[in-house]
Amino acid sequence: MRKCILLISLIVFAGCRNNKSKADHVLTANLCKYEPNKCPCNLYVEVYRVFGMGAFGSDMNSEYLTDSVNFRIYIGTYDDSDENIIAKCKGDSVYTAKTKKTSSIPEWDIPKILETKTYSLRDLKMQQKFE
Repeated sequence: MRKCILLISLIVFAGCRNNKSKADHVLTANLCKYEPNKCPCNLYVEVYRVFGMGAFGSDMNSEYLTDSVNFRIYIGTYDDSDENIIAKCKGDSVYTAKTKKTSSIPEWDIPKILETKTYSLRDLKMQQKFE
């Protein structure tokens, strides 16, 4: 009986995570400062920790794309041990890709693209969407 209660408690706590939580801010990256991206200035990626494992494992992070005035949109959630979300700009478009490591050896690692999204900066500014 005790094991059953423990198992049910664990399932309930694991299922109650809010992937869009902005309670634990980790960092804000200015996409203008990353030369290969060629993003317009005043475009940022905000990273928030959704679930932290501390010394026992990796953290789950959520990312938002924002210009701090007109919009803030949720890009996605990733496990920081082997996943990442990359944002690149080309003209008015912002391309995001969620990637996963394929090897623990850096020379052999060719990231696998799990998900991609494309956003129009003009549309985002007109929608005035804050998530």
